[in-house]
Amino acid sequence: MSGTRAAIRYAKAVLSLAVDQKTEEAVNDDMKLIATTVSENTDLDLALKNAIAKQNTKKEILNQVFPKLNPLTSKLFDVLVDNNRIDAIANVARKYNELYEAHIGKEKATVTTAVPMTEDLEIKVMAKIKELTSKSVELENIVDESIIGIGAHTDYGNLTILAQDDVGGLQVMNRDGQWVEGTPIAGTFVINIGDLLQRLTNDRYLANLHRVVNASGRERYSIPFFIDADYDAEFAPLPSCVSQDNPARYEAVTCGAHKYGRFVQSYPHLQKVPA
Repeated sequence: MSGTRAAIRYAKAVLSLAVDQKTEEAVNDDMKLIATTVSENTDLDLALKNAIAKQNTKKEILNQVFPKLNPLTSKLFDVLVDNNRIDAIANVARKYNELYEAHIGKEKATVTTAVPMTEDLEIKVMAKIKELTSKSVELENIVDESIIGIGAHTDYGNLTILAQDDVGGLQVMNRDGQWVEGTPIAGTFVINIGDLLQRLTNDRYLANLHRVVNASGRERYSIPFFIDADYDAEFAPLPSCVSQDNPARYEAVTCGAHKYGRFVQSYPHLQKVPA
């Protein structure tokens, strides 16, 4: 029996007893507390998963951490110990929460975003959900940076001239390592310095790390114009940007070789293709 199915079985049994005793809400509060505490406390989580520690020892730890639980919740500890499954308590607690919400007609809507949703976006999402269902809905926001609009990068060439709409989402990392908004200004362009200009000026001008995080709920449009060079054009620090105190930081490279190298870094399938 898989851990998930076992957790559901125990959760269903507890909910059934709680409904009979009219304590389902109180037990749900216990289960929320247990799930949250175990999730946020690494030491507690590891102690419960410790294969050497005895089941009763784990139960004693739980009783010390949660001294004021509903008797039915405490009884669950005993049942799990008897079945050598006390390490599954957090999973059982989460499944109970899900079953309880279904029991009272409450549903959970999970929204995955690259960055935490703003209050304004949460209001818009809830308004859309209310159009789809009349049930009570709890909104859960899961942050997954891997689905970011465009991940952090520097541009490969010399300069980029960027026209963007009013949606926003462009972020630039400043010298303190903080992401700041590149707020759209009507009638203007954003100018990004690229890798080749940084190489040409020997780091006098630095390619700016930037990304796009569109949390507006609207589609975003932008038009970049990349200023590069011929494939065979050679780039090395300019003599005027090199001195005894600031020696050349880069060797000469062609535009084509540099950009292909960056493409290989960004697109793994190119790593199998000979240059």
